[in-house]
Amino acid sequence: MREPGVAWMQTSVEPRRDSSSGLAPIEDLARAELVAPGVQAEFDSRDDDYWPTHGSVAKFKSWFFTSALGSSRDFQRYMGGWSWYQRLRGEGLVLATNANATGATGDAPFYALPSVGAGLYGLRGYTQAGTATGC
Repeated sequence: MREPGVAWMQTSVEPRRDSSSGLAPIEDLARAELVAPGVQAEFDSRDDDYWPTHGSVAKFKSWFFTSALGSSRDFQRYMGGWSWYQRLRGEGLVLATNANATGATGDAPFYALPSVGAGLYGLRGYTQAGTATGC
């Protein structure tokens, strides 16, 4: 299954004003408007969505942020995940694997860079407050 998509985000970053850091604010990067067409694809051969015992599921998303559509940055973001399930020794034992990859190219802002634990296939029990994990 493949689906087109559009992402739109508006953000502002206000660094703490600390005289000890010696860093001057970068005004042209303090606000951003990000617009991106994208595509998503999914393959699912699992026998059950919630308690699979065999099969696999793979998901891929790509977003193309571009100034041609009004974005203040030009970059791309890619995310992919794959899970595989195989029953071992009857009903009670299932081997489950999970592989994830995320990448960004171009002039990606810090909050759109890949990070541990974010997104659909993030680490179980690990959360990130205030991040854009959906894109």
